[in-house]
Amino acid sequence: MKKILIIFLTFLFTTLSLASDEKPGRFFEDQPDVTDDFQIHFNYLLAADSKDGEMDINGKMEKILLKVNEVMLKATAKNKKGDGIARKYKFDYRADGKLDITFVRMDKKKKELHKWANNDIIPFLNKKKGMNNPKKIYFNYADINNVDGGEAGVGYGTLYLRNKSVKTNERKLLITLHELHHTQGGGYN
Repeated sequence: MKKILIIFLTFLFTTLSLASDEKPGRFFEDQPDVTDDFQIHFNYLLAADSKDGEMDINGKMEKILLKVNEVMLKATAKNKKGDGIARKYKFDYRADGKLDITFVRMDKKKKELHKWANNDIIPFLNKKKGMNNPKKIYFNYADINNVDGGEAGVGYGTLYLRNKSVKTNERKLLITLHELHHTQGGGYN
């Protein structure tokens, strides 16, 4: 009887936790693509016990990311050694024209995550969430802390919103640009 009660309570609290994540305008899966081209897909990611800051639905994340693309456009326009064509990143958009941002709640609590949380985040996204399209880079705005403000490798990157170096929207923008460079195989300080 004790085991049954424990199982029931665990199921109840898990269900209540997931239910509280369901909010208008929130998507739990990558939405159908409007293009088959290479693109960057964004996630708003939380640990199992993270507080939901709603960055995927309150417009804050999208505003920063659109600014990232404005900065990229200006920077590539100034490049005298390239082909002279100003470029933006190719972001993943929904059919309604909004950025496709997926809400992801991990199955581990903050304290259970690796020192470099991407060691847990990437396998979770790849295996459990099916985010493994070879034509996509998966970039997370993770509402958790980590050793650094961000970390990335080819195909996956994360900005850690709770890190002390990620306090302002300008820092979010700069670290996102930096980490996106790493997701494409580039390396710089």
